[in-house]
Amino acid sequence: MCFVLVEYLSPELIFNLGHNQASDIWALGVIVYEMLMAVTPFAPKRPDNVTELFTNIAMVKKNGLVLSSRIDQHAGNPQARVLISAILKADPNERIGAQEGSTKAMLEHPFFSGADVDAIGRGTAVPEFIPTVNTHHEPLSNLMPVRPFNGDQAMFAEF
Repeated sequence: MCFVLVEYLSPELIFNLGHNQASDIWALGVIVYEMLMAVTPFAPKRPDNVTELFTNIAMVKKNGLVLSSRIDQHAGNPQARVLISAILKADPNERIGAQEGSTKAMLEHPFFSGADVDAIGRGTAVPEFIPTVNTHHEPLSNLMPVRPFNGDQAMFAEF
């Protein structure tokens, strides 16, 4: 099953506590982790187990964030763990960028040292790696289908 955006939900959304920009910051932390590890930090063992996914996200509130020990190796930069840990805080007010109400603190993090964030903001940054474009387009039928959740709907009663 493809979860699309569910894997990016913050704890405050899971617990229906309301949300603000801090939820978007949380989603960015999940994306950074996924780009490094090719899986989200809260992925369930069985891809169709939404309950386990929500539990994994919710457990950050109880146990704190637990990141893969392989993240430093994948990132090639110990600052990745520090940044992701600063973003994926259970308390939205403690997330980097949320305290100031902007993402400036996040962009000034050492993880992004060497990146020209001003050029990124202007849209003029040149990436170090540009993949070759495959002009042979596969039909959409070859993509993994997105199937609706057919399990117990009770967990979504408040949505």
